Amino acid sequence: MKRKKRSLQRTVIIAVLFGNVFLIMSFFTFIFLQQFFLLQQHYKDSARNGISFAISRIGRDYLEGVFSDVKDFYYSLPEELREDQYSDEFIQRSASALVDEKYREARNILSECREISGLYNIMLFFPDEESNRIVIVFDASAEDPFLPGSWIDTNPSGNTSKMFRKILESDWRLSLAYGKYTGWLGSDFQEFRSADGELLGYVNADIQMNDFMQRITRLMTYAAPVPIIFMSFFATLISGQLKRSIVEPVNSLAEAARKYTARDKVSDEEETDFFSSVQVSTGDEIEELRDTMVEMEQNVAQTMKRIRRVTQEQEEMKRKQELLSTELNIAKDIQRSSLPVSAPDRPEFRLFASTTPAKEVGGDFYDYFMVDEDHLGLVIADVSGKGIPAALFMMTSKMIIQYRFKQGGTPAEVLADTNDRLSDGNDNAMFVTVWLGLLTVSTGEVIAASAGHEYPMITDENGEFRLFEDPHGMVCGLMPDLTYENYTFRLNKGSRLFVYTDGVAEATGKQEELFGTGRLEAALNRYKELSPEDLILQIGSELSTFSDGTEQFDDITMLCLKYDGP
Repeated sequence: MKRKKRSLQRTVIIAVLFGNVFLIMSFFTFIFLQQFFLLQQHYKDSARNGISFAISRIGRDYLEGVFSDVKDFYYSLPEELREDQYSDEFIQRSASALVDEKYREARNILSECREISGLYNIMLFFPDEESNRIVIVFDASAEDPFLPGSWIDTNPSGNTSKMFRKILESDWRLSLAYGKYTGWLGSDFQEFRSADGELLGYVNADIQMNDFMQRITRLMTYAAPVPIIFMSFFATLISGQLKRSIVEPVNSLAEAARKYTARDKVSDEEETDFFSSVQVSTGDEIEELRDTMVEMEQNVAQTMKRIRRVTQEQEEMKRKQELLSTELNIAKDIQRSSLPVSAPDRPEFRLFASTTPAKEVGGDFYDYFMVDEDHLGLVIADVSGKGIPAALFMMTSKMIIQYRFKQGGTPAEVLADTNDRLSDGNDNAMFVTVWLGLLTVSTGEVIAASAGHEYPMITDENGEFRLFEDPHGMVCGLMPDLTYENYTFRLNKGSRLFVYTDGVAEATGKQEELFGTGRLEAALNRYKELSPEDLILQIGSELSTFSDGTEQFDDITMLCLKYDGP
């Protein structure tokens, strides 16, 4: 479901209104706190002055003695009598022990100081923190003053002295409370210490603060309309300016963008002017945005043209690649079909060969066939290059070699005739390395010749594979009228012959190190007891492990023969 969107103009108006409300609230908060702190400081100064005046009138020495007498009286009472402070016995004991003529005179002085200072009450007390009480020493209230030793419950959650700490340490803080009959009262506290600095208790002065609250109320009532009117006027100006400089240009660009995205596909000849037709002269980032979108519109048109051109080229390339892929598949099928399917079924020997092209079509090939009942022809070759040209040259070479072999003659004669035929009309200077072997099945004798091919591996009398450095002739196909040299060796019962192309020895590892004939010889001897097929599979696995994912740059072809004798 598509989410409903709000207009930019509405968002701007809401933002301006919220901003104005925030400014108004901040303004009033500042004024309120300023007046609140100043007025409280005024009342606190009045309370402190009243306390100082009262203490100076009575005399500090006398007050120290009264604090000591009241403490002794309070703590000498049994707890059950102390708790029942309104009982006749408590009142009688307090009056008889503490309220003498001098005490009454001092309380009258406190009352006079209270009236002169404009205070609601002055009280002297000390805390009983164990019982969460404040114990009265003097009470100068106008009606029903507390007797000395009477007490008032305090907050049971903490130390009584800590209740007054913030007020004592502040220059403006008072304890505010509202009473049904008293109205708003502010309370200030001062420590009362002995001459040697011992804390004896506290002096509390209560001051009526109804006029304080009235001042705050009048402030909020009469001061509020001025900033509200000012902020409303300011908000109207800001909203209009934002509409002209932001909302209308952005809406114009948005409308142009909607038309641009809804247009038909742009042809190669069509130029669009959706954004260039929008007039924006704000001189700020919005005008820069319009210029950027005009440039974007032009770039998109050019890019669309390039995309269509590249798309056409890619489609043409794709058709060519599909055609080439078809041709490669055909060539690969022809190449695969030209290789022998299975070795001759003879008890005298076992034979297996495999090839792995580096590309879809490679230039390596192998062949084996019975020339007659007692002679087996063996061929392994490597054509220069890769792909279709190498495959075609390979097939030509293979057919010539096989045809010439079956006509009779030694491997050297076969190579000479093959070279002459391949050289004729070889304008691309392609060539092929070839190893040919002719095995006499009944005796194990092998006549071989090499046209620049890799050295074969042949087992010695101990059954160990050894590199056999045979005579090398020129590769076939580069020039006519070349001669090649035959050489012979004998395979005893159980002997093995392993021939391969250079893709085996030149397989590359991660560190660009070649597999080499040394590793090949060692690997062949590790698996020398295996059948020809299993041995070739193990060599292929060794090459794969050595390469470890490195791309194969050359075809890998191997042929292995085990001679079991007649």
